[in-house]
Amino acid sequence: VDLPIKETSFLNPISPYGLSKLIGENYVNFYNKYYNLPTLIFRLFTVIGVRQRPDMGLHKFIFNLLNEKKIQIFGDGNQTRDWSNVKNVVDVFIKSIEKNNMIGETFNIGHGKKTSVNDIIKMLEEKLGKKAKIINVEKNASEVANTQADITKLRKYFEYIPKYSMEDAIENEIEFIKSWYNK
Repeated sequence: VDLPIKETSFLNPISPYGLSKLIGENYVNFYNKYYNLPTLIFRLFTVIGVRQRPDMGLHKFIFNLLNEKKIQIFGDGNQTRDWSNVKNVVDVFIKSIEKNNMIGETFNIGHGKKTSVNDIIKMLEEKLGKKAKIINVEKNASEVANTQADITKLRKYFEYIPKYSMEDAIENEIEFIKSWYNK
């Protein structure tokens, strides 16, 4: 896959999750075209922030590091993601309601940069003052190696500039997890 991923990039999902997203987009586009249902499609790139689901990677990394448990990494940890602060995503959703003039369009929502899982772990180690106990396991064949959103279209139509950083989202999630689990 060529990075950054554009809204016009060829989509070829390699997982049931990715396929379900593409099928969902096709349904949305169908209802827009044939039933004039006003729609927008947002492609979200690795959204992180407060109250992230406990089964998600970042939540698991933080929880396990705080509790000095092993952290399971699929592959070598060099895979990258475009880690998106949930506050930026919410800002775009609100702007889309206010503008309400881009019916039928598709937009990537991300930060526009990629960071490896290994770099996230290093960041967490520094913030928590703990050393991660990493276990590398075989990478799932259906996991995409790298993601990065091309946010050019989002910038153009929504004057989008990510106000909130990945680091802010991580710090917010750390504080949430500490308070939630009384750590």
